[in-house]
Amino acid sequence: MKHLTRPLAPLLVMVGAALLIFTAGAQIVGEIRAWLAGAASWPRELMLHVLIAGAALLLASAVIMTRRSAQRTEEAEAALRESEERLRLIANNVPALISYVDRAQRYRFSNRTYNDWFGIAPERMQGRTVAEVLGDDAYGRMRPDIERVLGGASVEFELAMGEGPRRRTLQVACVPHFDAGGDVLGFYMLANDVTQLKRAQEDLRYAAIQLQHDARRLEFLAHHDTLTGLPNRAMFSERAREAVAHARRHQKTAALLFIDLDNFKTVNDTLGHDVGDSLLKIISSRLRASVRGDDFIARIGGDEFCVLLQEIADPREAAAVAQKLLHELRKSYRIGDHHVSSGASIGIACVPQDGEDVATLLRLADLAMYRAKELGRNGYQFFSAMLNEDAAAAAALVGELKKAIERNELFLVYQPRIDIATRQVVGAEALLRWRHPKYGVLAPESFLPLADDSGLLVPIGGWVLQEACAQGRRWIDEGISPLSVV
Repeated sequence: MKHLTRPLAPLLVMVGAALLIFTAGAQIVGEIRAWLAGAASWPRELMLHVLIAGAALLLASAVIMTRRSAQRTEEAEAALRESEERLRLIANNVPALISYVDRAQRYRFSNRTYNDWFGIAPERMQGRTVAEVLGDDAYGRMRPDIERVLGGASVEFELAMGEGPRRRTLQVACVPHFDAGGDVLGFYMLANDVTQLKRAQEDLRYAAIQLQHDARRLEFLAHHDTLTGLPNRAMFSERAREAVAHARRHQKTAALLFIDLDNFKTVNDTLGHDVGDSLLKIISSRLRASVRGDDFIARIGGDEFCVLLQEIADPREAAAVAQKLLHELRKSYRIGDHHVSSGASIGIACVPQDGEDVATLLRLADLAMYRAKELGRNGYQFFSAMLNEDAAAAAALVGELKKAIERNELFLVYQPRIDIATRQVVGAEALLRWRHPKYGVLAPESFLPLADDSGLLVPIGGWVLQEACAQGRRWIDEGISPLSVV
């Protein structure tokens, strides 16, 4: 047994020591201690072998552990370098501007985008201050934010640099960097170039403003006359409906004045459309100046205007306004080298006496205006039921007059023209008559004004000329000397 124990003892000691070193189990350590407690009875030679083997094993283990620790350190350092390189590669290839600034406000890191944006080489960027890189103006605007982030707060802000077309804008975020004790060592700065975005926003804002302007312009054009700037017929009808409803609801009186310029067509035809347009503008200004602040005036046609008196005490107030307008419109106008005069005829219809809807009031005021023209122009007339009856009769007569040519109801009578000296017939005057099936023979003054207003004067005049020429031919055929017919 002694021969067996001596050679195995060093091996057992080495195995036990290895277990002790490479394991931290308290149970194994306790067993080894108990095992070594009996070593006092071992031979000295065996004890020497055990001590030598144990020391060698401990030394070898220490070397192994040192090598492993160094290897781990090298691997960690390599992993750290690889990680740093990877982060640097990522940072240098993102479009954002990334930098790290220490507490002294000096750059310790900046990525490629940051360097390129400011046009500074990487080696020249490190160690420079923020003020040196940004310039005094930009730094002065950014300084309060830097002081906040160095105080431990995260901040975001916009920073504009440059002027005019070279103006650029950064959207900046700064995050403080703390040490283990909570003190600020510096801050990370992340920025994005939002110049194009800001320009796009400005373009959109300008487009929105322009769109609003165009919308207002279209709204204006839809409700106003482009020549005079006065409200047009559509807007007048809308306001008139409101005024009529108000008068009916509150049992008030309102009046509508229909104004037609006298002799405007003559001015337009003889002096030209430019003079006619200038005259309309001047008249519009005079009308504006002659009505009350709460009255409403509009241009509803070529030379036709309407004034809405939204609340009056009685019709006499409408008559006073009409007189004032006529007084202003009778004044002569100086347009270029021309002195122009143009009066007006005004018809008046009242709410609720004459009607309670806008279409009716316009029609009745129009009838009253034509009555004012018939009575000599440059005056005003209120609508009356008689005018309505006359208008209905005139409308019926116009319809019959259109058919009179087709039915051969028109005819000419001739009044001879005699030379006083020779007492010879030298010509004849053709006089138009209408043989009306109900009213008998009508003189021209009873229907020609209607023909003029309804556009029938030209075809009637053509018929008269043709008939007079045919009669002259018949007289010649009958042996009568040629006569001049007028």
